[in-house]
Amino acid sequence: MADIFGRRWITIDVVVVFGLGSGISGGANFATMLTAGHAAQGIRGGGIILVIEVIVCDLVTLRDRRRFTLIL
Repeated sequence: MADIFGRRWITIDVVVVFGLGSGISGGANFATMLTAGHAAQGIRGGGIILVIEVIVCDLVTLRDRRRFTLIL
């Protein structure tokens, strides 16, 4: 998907939806709102990790990639 739409827009989407999920969870009045916010955070939290790994693989050579992925 990042190859089709570009890494920038996927990264922005993931971070914005994660932030919206945080806002929903923080302002929840009901348990269903809290659950929906945490679900959005969980799905996009995994997306953040994947997008960052794709970006590191694009920017770093294969020899140095091990060092950068250990930092993450």
